[in-house]
Amino acid sequence: QSNQLADFSAPVTLTSAGRMELNGRNDTIGGSDTQNALIMQAAAVVDLGGGNLVLNGNILTSAANGMGLWTPVATARIVNGTLNLGAVPRLIDSGNDRSELPYELEISAALAGTAGFVQHPTNTATMLFSGNSTGLSGEVYRGGGNLAVGSDTAFGTGIVFINGGHLTTYY
Repeated sequence: QSNQLADFSAPVTLTSAGRMELNGRNDTIGGSDTQNALIMQAAAVVDLGGGNLVLNGNILTSAANGMGLWTPVATARIVNGTLNLGAVPRLIDSGNDRSELPYELEISAALAGTAGFVQHPTNTATMLFSGNSTGLSGEVYRGGGNLAVGSDTAFGTGIVFINGGHLTTYY
């Protein structure tokens, strides 16, 4: 059943290797447009399963987090469905570059929304976008780090602003 998570409440946090599955259903997460709605640690996966996840807030990820005796270093991923960013620009903070990884955050889900997103200005990480994001009409601002693109429609129909860093293709 859709809409099982409380809207406008605390952020959803996925610890290292954690997993959230929507199984084709629709839901909304996040408490405020200026706070984090989704926090993902190393190897965490959000599998939308063809569903639609609406964000009321930003995304914070880290590709390396301690888990007791060892520290996994693995990409956080958002896959299979639509990640709706809404009408307010979202800040995506994927942390710092991990030389062991080609990219620190992968979003292969389609992006939708009218405001786009901003890559956090202090990032040194690489974020891979490879979804069919024809529903995203807002701008994309690369504030820090690198962007990687894996499809012709990964950034939707808006303008992409790049101020330094690298733009890499994965086709």
